[in-house]
Amino acid sequence: MVLSSVRSPATSAGLSNGWPGRAIREPSRRDAHYLHLKRLVLTLSAAAARCLEPTATYRILDIGSGRKPYFPIFEPYAREYIGVDPGDGLGPDVRGAAEHLPFADASADVIVSTQVLEHVDNPDATVAEWRRVLRPGGLVIASTHGMYLYHPIPSDHWRWTHTGLRKLFERNGLRVQSLEACERTLSVLVMLLGIHASTFADHHGFGWLFRSGLAGVHALIDRIDGVSTSQAIPDSALRWGAMPCSYVIVAEQPSGDPPQDAAPAPLPADCPAARIPTLV
Repeated sequence: MVLSSVRSPATSAGLSNGWPGRAIREPSRRDAHYLHLKRLVLTLSAAAARCLEPTATYRILDIGSGRKPYFPIFEPYAREYIGVDPGDGLGPDVRGAAEHLPFADASADVIVSTQVLEHVDNPDATVAEWRRVLRPGGLVIASTHGMYLYHPIPSDHWRWTHTGLRKLFERNGLRVQSLEACERTLSVLVMLLGIHASTFADHHGFGWLFRSGLAGVHALIDRIDGVSTSQAIPDSALRWGAMPCSYVIVAEQPSGDPPQDAAPAPLPADCPAARIPTLV
């Protein structure tokens, strides 16, 4: 069953509260990753609101979806929201690698991919594949890391500067609409120190106490850096020494005549719920 793509604010709030991944959409200041997670969800939400028409609905593919933690951000715009991931588990609707998507040419309106590009074997093949499945005028809304810890899930290969990320998308045929750094350098330095210090505190049995103090530090940095209130930083404003933890890029498939065989690929027969996910 395809659910309505437009929800009341109360219903959308209920979805966000009950949907998997709330801890990364609404991070606690006790979380060592707070300064990154807070900025990422705000930047993704702003990109969706800026680039997607509120009166339109889209076929959205979430590439590397896991349990689709950011679905509540995109749900108001979704006619279909299909999670694609190579892993097992209850999260993805379709199993597939980011470089080899099981969809026809020009069969998606929007591709969402959060913190995936650093893990793929071949970023160029991945972005080229995203371009293949996008309809003319379709959008990629993706995030990936600049400065961050090594975190193999199960692999971790790449980090970008804003200039390198722009080149990756442009040389694979997508037109970059916006490229923004989520965090300011002070936030990133405090976050990296806090992650390592939290690990040390956990190992020595005083993690709870340390996180209580860390919440106060995060509240201070929130005020200094405007973590909860400031706008993301466009790539044109980044200067020598900038050290973002993550970027959000919005890129467009150039308009043109759509391929004649652009009908959406059928979903697997054992995947009846690969539409708007149902909250249970």
